[in-house]
Amino acid sequence: LSPPYPVLCDGTFLAFLLHPSRRLHLRTTLSALLSDAPAHPLTTACAAAELAALGDTVSAAALAARKLPKIPCAGHGDAPCDASACITSTLASRLAPPPPPPPPPAGASAN
Repeated sequence: LSPPYPVLCDGTFLAFLLHPSRRLHLRTTLSALLSDAPAHPLTTACAAAELAALGDTVSAAALAARKLPKIPCAGHGDAPCDASACITSTLASRLAPPPPPPPPPAGASAN
């Protein structure tokens, strides 16, 4: 993994950064958290939809989420689901080790 580092942002993180009392810059803040390495913020469609549904209190975060690149949600296709469950399943599917190769058929010789 090399810079720019992909960073999956959930709605709570975006809402915290972009709250009217803070108005922190997303990329600058992520870079500072990564020891000044460049970051590439991402989100999921479910996280963006959840923020949009929360209304005016998180409108800046919802706008930011709508503009961010989306990684495909894992396990539920295009139907929106709970953002936390979506991010958890998406990360689990991407970080899971590959399955072991199937055993050779019975009677096959190992050359």
